[in-house]
Amino acid sequence: MDSPRVALMQPTFWPWQGYFGLVAAADVFVLLDDFQFQRHSFQQRNRIRAADGTETWISVPVAHPRDGVFPTLGAAAPLVDAKWRRRLKTTLDQSYGRAAHHATLR
Repeated sequence: MDSPRVALMQPTFWPWQGYFGLVAAADVFVLLDDFQFQRHSFQQRNRIRAADGTETWISVPVAHPRDGVFPTLGAAAPLVDAKWRRRLKTTLDQSYGRAAHHATLR
């Protein structure tokens, strides 16, 4: 390998299409998870297009630290339970239920 292509990126909740293109184009991909976690950023939430064409936000709940300082991204603790999963699935089904191949993703 002459000069490897290296890509560095912070993890996001619900990565966008270009994120996967970046991974595919790189010889080495580095996931930067030692930065401080930021609430209400793309680390915790993202937008999707709703069925009516508007955009809606989807978020993953994260435990609040006792001292008020969020840990590094890799140490942030998601609070994912059955209720949250059902709500996310309902949102995705309503937004993309008529999209090609949606039924194959169940």
